[in-house]
Amino acid sequence: MPVTLDVAAAGGYDAGSSSPTFANFMTIGANANRALYVFVGTNDGSSAIPSAVSWNGVALTKIAECTTTGDQGMSLWRLINPDSGLRDLVVSSSLSGPAFVVIAASLYGVNQTTPEGAASTNTNTSTSVSVAPTGTSDGYPLGCVIYWENGGNPTFTSGGGQTRLITSSAVAGGSYRGALDTETPVAGAQSLSFTMGGSAYASEMIGVGVRAAAGGAAASRPPYNQPRRFVSARR
Repeated sequence: MPVTLDVAAAGGYDAGSSSPTFANFMTIGANANRALYVFVGTNDGSSAIPSAVSWNGVALTKIAECTTTGDQGMSLWRLINPDSGLRDLVVSSSLSGPAFVVIAASLYGVNQTTPEGAASTNTNTSTSVSVAPTGTSDGYPLGCVIYWENGGNPTFTSGGGQTRLITSSAVAGGSYRGALDTETPVAGAQSLSFTMGGSAYASEMIGVGVRAAAGGAAASRPPYNQPRRFVSARR
């Protein structure tokens, strides 16, 4: 079976707690060969890269991170075979209370031994950013951008051939936001990009090509009506 999107979800949290709980974050289906990917943006640089992310009390593995301008950071975390059902997501940071943007994708039909190729990261202080993670023709590419517009409610234009899975709500005075895309999978370098609307300040992007379980077929481009969920965190 091909790698398939189960559900995408996004959450935001303004400064106040170093370990916000995104209660009832999303419902993961009881599908075979599951994997959960969580992109976390923080507005306080490398020291705010989370020390841990957990789903229903089970720790995720960090597989990529990047920072921009000393006061904004982004990281990607993954959990193989996450618990199904409606669960909490907890993000822990060493800071007293940065703002968070969290964007997640639950996939199934994923290779449980080598779930993804090499991730790609990029940072920028302009309004465009791109990555080229290692892809596979039977996989499922994910490209996520986090942007600080320093003015209010940034917008995102996807690169050619991409499909938007979810756009987060804006936090931190409406200036901090993220978006998650996919596109038709290819073997080798998988190019994904975004152009952001608003005054340039700082952006990070992480891309990853998720691999299919043994015997999987090529994934088709997802429809535009993917399930989505927005939640706010509690302290």
